[in-house]
Amino acid sequence: LTLGTVEQQPSENPPGTVSAQSIAANTQVRKGTAINLMLSQGRAGGSGSADVSLPNVVNLPLSEAQRLISGIGLQTVVTYRKSNELLPNVVIDQQPTAGTSLTSGGGVVVQLTVAGDGPTQAPDLEDVPLEGGGGPPASDDDLKRPGGGL
Repeated sequence: LTLGTVEQQPSENPPGTVSAQSIAANTQVRKGTAINLMLSQGRAGGSGSADVSLPNVVNLPLSEAQRLISGIGLQTVVTYRKSNELLPNVVIDQQPTAGTSLTSGGGVVVQLTVAGDGPTQAPDLEDVPLEGGGGPPASDDDLKRPGGGL
């Protein structure tokens, strides 16, 4: 899977979780299919958390990207794209983009590459906290919960 658009909106879900996804969980999809995510900002008019400006983490190792993102009070979710041509464990995309103003506690999706190709299934991302796990995915192109698969 590839990361499509990532939007944020108020919802009943906790801030920093995926509140909706464009492809239902366990749907068979073609290699390279984009999945769009809707991230929760928490309830409208909520806690009054401070806004922060998102740094550029593209081309950084995952550990450095996570350190920068968590250092300004944001959470990270990691997605993977298959490639045999790009360096593994280096951020190749981020959503929202650098310079975007986010509410503290919000989430940032970063995309890394892993080796391989072939069909995959869309993971169930609803209610997944936006905290990235380190290391390779439990299965092809899975978005990860901290410390393990979905």
